[in-house]
Amino acid sequence: MKEALQPLAPGARERGLAHAQGMLLGLGRHTLTGCLTTQGRAGLDWSADYRLYSAARLEPSTLFDAVLNQALAAQPCVQRVWLAMDDSTLRKSGRKIPLTGWRRDPLSPPFAVNFQWGHRVLQTSLLWKEDSGGARALPVAFSILVNRPAKKEEERLEPEAAQLARRQANVNENAVQQLEGLARKIARPTVAAVDGRFANKTFLRRLPKDCEAVARIRKDAALFYPPENPNANGRPRLYGQPAPSPEELRQDEKTPWQRVRVYAAGKYHEIKIKTVSPLRSKMTGGKDGRLIVIAPLGYRLRAGSRLLYRQPAYLWVSDPQLSLEEAVQGYVWRWEEEVNFRDEKTLLGVGQAQVRHAQSVERVPAWQVAAYSALLWSAQSWKGEQSAQATLPPPKWRRQAMPARASTASLINQLRYDAWANSIRPETLSGFWNETPADQKPTKPDAALPGAVFYALG
Repeated sequence: MKEALQPLAPGARERGLAHAQGMLLGLGRHTLTGCLTTQGRAGLDWSADYRLYSAARLEPSTLFDAVLNQALAAQPCVQRVWLAMDDSTLRKSGRKIPLTGWRRDPLSPPFAVNFQWGHRVLQTSLLWKEDSGGARALPVAFSILVNRPAKKEEERLEPEAAQLARRQANVNENAVQQLEGLARKIARPTVAAVDGRFANKTFLRRLPKDCEAVARIRKDAALFYPPENPNANGRPRLYGQPAPSPEELRQDEKTPWQRVRVYAAGKYHEIKIKTVSPLRSKMTGGKDGRLIVIAPLGYRLRAGSRLLYRQPAYLWVSDPQLSLEEAVQGYVWRWEEEVNFRDEKTLLGVGQAQVRHAQSVERVPAWQVAAYSALLWSAQSWKGEQSAQATLPPPKWRRQAMPARASTASLINQLRYDAWANSIRPETLSGFWNETPADQKPTKPDAALPGAVFYALG
């Protein structure tokens, strides 16, 4: 990764790499203070480190591009590159932090919508297919959305300026711009897996060239068959007879169910689906697409309990030629983007940095996510050499059932082991390490510093 940061100034490059490592290794709150303290710089001047972000000397896109280019170079024969895109909210408490505002809380109950103060972020990840059949999401783009101007401020603007301000704050407009930038860098056929927030004409009608989408749509979405005679009686027709809604198709007993094999939750599953193609929707402007209905999945809370069912899923595939297995599998992989958001908020503390400058507010979380992406890609590259490297042994309770892949917590623990193992051995701490505890009553436990540190997040 160091070679990818060569365009930066030498001082910014070295500080940026040190910050990326400190953000991953930190044990407390993931603030810039904690990051610098992890580097052992508690007694030094920190002004240059804060100016690294406020003066825009560090560009997170350089590290994102390095991960993207290396991942694409490692899979040159892949026909389609899959991306996962989603938005989320980073909670904040300060009312004067730039770009903050009231956001809808996704965890609020449907009968009482709650709100939270924070940043609205948009993230796109490259879905790296693993040998087991699953996928790992590598973040390759991250941005904080601007706020829509208040009603009184919008009234004072010119109509064109007010419309531009609304577009800049729209999540779908930002998603199109982010996807266009990635499509130019990838230069291959691309498929973006998105949720229902992006299933609208703002996003689906403006997909970049050679880029398709698999989006979740409403169960009552209005769909149409292609017209039988599009050029009859006047201008060309784009839509024919109304087609059954996704929910009507699911309940239609005349349409048979099909089965596709999909990898999810560590093993392959047979999923029941129904599909109709070609269909057209006003969201896509008359372009042919495919509707896929996924039957509700049955599950039991415990052995012997009654069978429960999840909600069905309705997918719109903008490319009717995309195979059913690939379309359903790609959308199941989209869940890795949700896993990334969970790891970024809980393990990496993205959004905890207490900065107030507008440039710092945008760049500090982005640099944390870029460091996280570099960690995930390093784990994928290092997997083939894992047997020849010194690895942290798993705890005894996990030796009987090792996970299929390393979690983010285990990767961070391994990184701490590689960085700190030689420095915290008892023989290196002889100046203040007491190997034989004093004989006191009651006997105090003999604390093991390596185990306490390396298994802190295990």
